[in-house]
Amino acid sequence: MKMKLKNKKAILMQEVLKIIVAVLSILILISLAVKLYGMSKKSELDKAQSNLKSFIQDFEGFMNGNEEKTNLTILGPKKWFISSFKRNDIPPIPNGCEGLDYCICLCYFYKGYNVGDCNKRGICYSSKYYLKIEKFGKRLYIDKVPYKIILEKEDNMGIVKNEN
Repeated sequence: MKMKLKNKKAILMQEVLKIIVAVLSILILISLAVKLYGMSKKSELDKAQSNLKSFIQDFEGFMNGNEEKTNLTILGPKKWFISSFKRNDIPPIPNGCEGLDYCICLCYFYKGYNVGDCNKRGICYSSKYYLKIEKFGKRLYIDKVPYKIILEKEDNMGIVKNEN
């Protein structure tokens, strides 16, 4: 009888050990998934940063040139939006725009978004000129990439006349 009891304890210990190994394996897989997801979001922010820099260079090049109208392209990322602010805009404005005469931001969009969220998941850069956006709450939602807009010059600002 003692032999059977020892056998049961040995079998029970083996089963408990298997459960512990399985739980640890699941936790490792979950942590890897979270890290991979975080890396993809970081690369999305990196993409937004480089695309916004490129857009502002193209925008300022247009404003410095002789053309009165041009087509510009925003390369994403998709499901983000572009917005523009000037120094005397009524708050709130993103932190990255404080103290700048003109500022253009590319921010992640989700339902319930407000300007302060651009501080968490967005990027803003100074611009020599104001980009006037009159539609959709003064922001352009990038629903497809590349996103094309038509700009016209007026009084030292670029005005978005048509998008996509």
